[in-house]
Amino acid sequence: MEYQQNQAHVQAFLVDAAFDRLSKNQQEHAQKILQQVNQLMADRHQLDDCHWTGAALAAILDHELYQDGQAPYRQVISTIPVLKAYQKFLKVEHVKELAQVMDEHRKTMQANWKAAADQSAVGKAPREWTPENYLAWQKTMVAVASKAALLKNIEGLDETDEQYLIDEFLTLMNQEAHQWPDGWTFEALQQVLGMTMPLDPHIKPYQIIKIVALFDAFFDYLHQQGSFDAAGIVTGSGRRR
Repeated sequence: MEYQQNQAHVQAFLVDAAFDRLSKNQQEHAQKILQQVNQLMADRHQLDDCHWTGAALAAILDHELYQDGQAPYRQVISTIPVLKAYQKFLKVEHVKELAQVMDEHRKTMQANWKAAADQSAVGKAPREWTPENYLAWQKTMVAVASKAALLKNIEGLDETDEQYLIDEFLTLMNQEAHQWPDGWTFEALQQVLGMTMPLDPHIKPYQIIKIVALFDAFFDYLHQQGSFDAAGIVTGSGRRR
């Protein structure tokens, strides 16, 4: 069991063609995912990265990974593709068996993360919204969110595009859907993001095709800020794709 080789393997993977084939979001979270899983494998199961077992992997995905709900959703959904690519890169003998275990336990891992994330939000005092403080919050989001790392990686949109789309979205959720952020519903989000915004003549076609990616990242950004559980609205079976 060569635990000390784990980090060397991770670093080699990060410069390999297998890493290049991952999506940008998966690349962004790959190192953290591999460090966390390798550490759990070593601490809980005394296994290095070349000797994972199906049982140990199932235990990690079902009971040990993301149990505090603090990881961003974009990391959670990147976990299985990253782990599959990493084990294939290592050329372990039972890579197909491990891939099957990952597929079978993906939903449980995501459900556990969401339950933990929802629980962490319980008991927080709801924010008292007024037209004045909402407008101030909206201006802050337009100025600040577009500079966040989560949104900077949206290919095809520059900061001006993102600021306009965020501003338009927040305006419509307030003026058309008549909902404050804490009370956003999936139905209202679907109406605004899927129908109202794409029909806006001021929004260009190249911006329209990036709406889903942009607001997936925007909701994850809001969730990370801890002001309210915006990410929970669009996770699980109701998440827009």
